[in-house]
Amino acid sequence: MFRAISVDLARRAGTSCQKQPAPVGYARPTGIRTGGASTGRPTPPDTLDGVTQRTAAQLLVECLAAEGCEYVFSVPGEETMDVLDALGAVAATARDDGRLTGPRHVTTRHEQGAAFMADVYGRLTGRAAVAMSTLGPGATNLITGVADAYLDRAPMVAITGQASSDKLHKEAHQVVDIVRMIEPVTKWSTRVERVEAIPEIVRKAFRTAILEKPGPTHIELPRILRRHQSTTPPARSFPGRPISPSRPTRRSPTRPS
Repeated sequence: MFRAISVDLARRAGTSCQKQPAPVGYARPTGIRTGGASTGRPTPPDTLDGVTQRTAAQLLVECLAAEGCEYVFSVPGEETMDVLDALGAVAATARDDGRLTGPRHVTTRHEQGAAFMADVYGRLTGRAAVAMSTLGPGATNLITGVADAYLDRAPMVAITGQASSDKLHKEAHQVVDIVRMIEPVTKWSTRVERVEAIPEIVRKAFRTAILEKPGPTHIELPRILRRHQSTTPPARSFPGRPISPSRPTRRSPTRPS
């Protein structure tokens, strides 16, 4: 069984295993409330705060909540720790009934497992979950499950970390062009260039994933942007009707003439 955890995770090899504090200055998304008693899905907030300073990672998590994302499946890594800290802050501010005000993080043993979980979730519900990985080999491991979702026409959003943008032109350690590598098996793939563009990018990723022919989309978040401060609020969500999971149809037997 997969277990959901609050994300006070140790840094990967070569770093200390101390408990990570919640991000300084983090404010819980205002106005976000949970949906019906049956699912507890986050619903769009009535008011969106355009004053509070947010890091790119915090803004990303708020945008996921505004889109009604329920789960983020991932293997923790250095390049996604800020996003995991923001998810941990959401878990720490759960309501009295235990429901979260944003996505729940589920730790997996392998990036392929994270992608396959998001794939199956999309097939069963018609809604998009997130599969997240770190850069380099973590991201390339994710591609197998993303390709399966593409062939299954399952909505999902893949998020990958990346090194700082000043290293993308170099042959730096574990730096590969995931945006171009994952393009053939996604409906849309992009890199975040500005923090202020995150709400629009997340909105397009989720809308593109669930509408028309469903399938996976991809967002890459470079390391240098994750802690940039911004007052940009999440985009208001206008959730569409979930696409019913496709079921195989049985052909009628051919009658003799």
